[in-house]
Amino acid sequence: MMQMFVKDRVSIVTPVYNGENYLSPMLDSVLSQTYPEIEMILVDDGSTDRTVQVAEGYKERFADRGYRYRIVRAEHKCAAAAINQGLPFVTGEFLIWPDSDDRLEKESVEKRVKFLRQSPQYQCVRTLPYYFKQGTGESVRADENTENYSKEELFWDLLEYRTFVCCGCYMLRTDAFFKIYPKRCIPEYHVGQNYQMLLPFMFWNRCPTIPEKLYGVCVREDSHS
Repeated sequence: MMQMFVKDRVSIVTPVYNGENYLSPMLDSVLSQTYPEIEMILVDDGSTDRTVQVAEGYKERFADRGYRYRIVRAEHKCAAAAINQGLPFVTGEFLIWPDSDDRLEKESVEKRVKFLRQSPQYQCVRTLPYYFKQGTGESVRADENTENYSKEELFWDLLEYRTFVCCGCYMLRTDAFFKIYPKRCIPEYHVGQNYQMLLPFMFWNRCPTIPEKLYGVCVREDSHS
């Protein structure tokens, strides 16, 4: 049976592990979006700190904003396993999966949806990232190649690290993504989740780039990435 997704809704799936000290700015950035139709699916990967309490403290704010908000609790495994705990709850037409310590600029979601609305020939789109230091917000030089973004066929560039992989820059059409993963389950490698999310998709689809820095990547010493 074909899965029906809610038109215009953007699903955000974010795994978090022991994010007590950095989760709030990411959730604040979701709440600050100019786009009106969002569901936030936050998957706690078995945190041992106050991550869940911090997340629960946002329930009322999400309700007041008119955004759907779900906290999924799972045993500690890895980010990919946490993503898999969230994917069954996705109902939106579009999908993004920002990291729990990063930031979405206010128009990050709206501009990507607008692009895909105006360009039905594409199944995905991405924006440029910027990098900042945790705590100070100081700008940090990117350790990924963000200079050449004119290409649309990204499979080999992603695989060979010739372009940026940072997850929150990408937006996918959900129905196209679940045609690749109909069981809503990606391979659970301990190196992360981004290649499993992106490589099969980019093998079949072109991905243009909106030349604006609409996603902030937090750089910290204990970052998983």
